[in-house]
Amino acid sequence: MKELQLGDPLDPATDIGPVIDAGAQNMLASHIDTMTHSAKLVAATPLDRLPPGHFIAPHAFEIPSIALLPGEVFGPVLHIIRSKQRKLPGLQAPSIPPATGLLSASTAASRNISICSPPACAPGISMSTAA
Repeated sequence: MKELQLGDPLDPATDIGPVIDAGAQNMLASHIDTMTHSAKLVAATPLDRLPPGHFIAPHAFEIPSIALLPGEVFGPVLHIIRSKQRKLPGLQAPSIPPATGLLSASTAASRNISICSPPACAPGISMSTAA
């Protein structure tokens, strides 16, 4: 995250472009502030200054449960939930409204294991481990 470049999405050197509007920027800034006080900050892209436009510095937070999220957070914010691999088969997908179709949960492990995939999961939820 330290090397990510924010800027014009038409510039090939850009990794992260702006969010769609000021409302999204304000919502994400508020969410990051809330997470800074209620979750563990894992990483954040350091910025001396934001480019002109509706930019948000990427952040990664470790959270104990998806229940901590108010809904879908669509922006450069990663939420990490850690779990022992042996507990993955017993995980239940949370009840999340269909509007959160882009939300997904995944965890790194030594082999691929499919835990839950639509339509068995709540809409838009896919839980798996990846090598």
